[in-house]
Formats: sequence, structure tokens, C-alpha cells
Amino acid sequence: MSRDESPIQGDAIRLRPAGPDDVYRMRVLGMQGWETAYSSFVQAHNRRSYLNGEFWSLGRLRKVVDAPDAVNLVAVDQDRIIGFITTERLTDGRYEVTRLYVEQAERSRGVGAQLLNEVFASLRRCGVEEVLVNAFGDNIAGRRFYERHGFALIEDTWTRVGDQTVSDVWYALRLDPSRPAG
Repeated sequence: MSRDESPIQGDAIRLRPAGPDDVYRMRVLGMQGWETAYSSFVQAHNRRSYLNGEFWSLGRLRKVVDAPDAVNLVAVDQDRIIGFITTERLTDGRYEVTRLYVEQAERSRGVGAQLLNEVFASLRRCGVEEVLVNAFGDNIAGRRFYERHGFALIEDTWTRVGDQTVSDVWYALRLDPSRPAG
């Protein structure tokens, strides 16, 4: 999963590998996504606490972007990053989509689908057989998005966000190696 792969074009949106210079904008988009998508079920002080924690730190994002065995992409429209996706390899060889965020004004343009489909194609080319994703149970739009893209619910549980317990769901998708990449 080389950073020098050529960009993917589609509908004036260009996908390219994420780099260290992108992590600040990725963090901003993630924080905005948390505020717009999760405000109805994650209390404000818990959102702030999580967003200021390790998962969204610039250092952690740099490590994720620099990982040689991951597929991390940004979606660019007219030189502005409008979305991104990160993956992380699990110890058992599966991959997890750990972050997928699109600027609110750019949603419903297919940006998330483009990012996800390119990740699928890249992972399939590398022989990866299964991808996981985690979402909040109350994130209905996010859950529908993943279900539309073939993910199947494998676990419905609870997690803590700060001092609050929220519904947490896990999805899995088997990547069909016979399906054409892209």
C-alpha cells in the first residue's frame, strides 16, 4: 500500500494516500463529525474528553498515516480535503476501518462510498479477507451506510465514552477476492 499510487479520480473528487501533512485537517474533520453525528446521544463533555484523548491526537494520527501496512486515504476537492478514511491492521490479519469522516456540507455526494470502495479494492489486492468497522449503535446514518456497503452486524454491545455508557456495534465484511478491484 504505497503512498506513490496514482490518485483516483471521480466527480471532481480526487482520492490520494493520506500523508503526515494531512493529519491536522483529518483531525478537524473528525472532530466536526463527532459534533454533528453524535451530539444527540453522546453528551458534550464526553465528546470533548474523547476528542482530546489519544485516539484523535495528532501523534496517533501521524502513526496511523505512517503505518506501512495500512490504507489511509483523503478525498480532495479543489485542493481542499473534504473527507478521509483510516484503516489499521489487526493482529489476526484482518483490517479495521477506524475513521471515516466527510465534511458535513459534502455528504451525499458519494465521497464516503468512494473512500470505502477504494479501501476495499486496495485491501483485496493485498489478499485481505475481512474488514471490521465499529459504530455507535445510535449512529443510524453511519450504520445504514455500512450496511449498504455489505457489512453485517456481528456484535451489539456497550462501551463507555467518558462517564456515559452508549450502544456500540461491530460489523464485518468478507472481501470477495474474485470481485474486480475498484
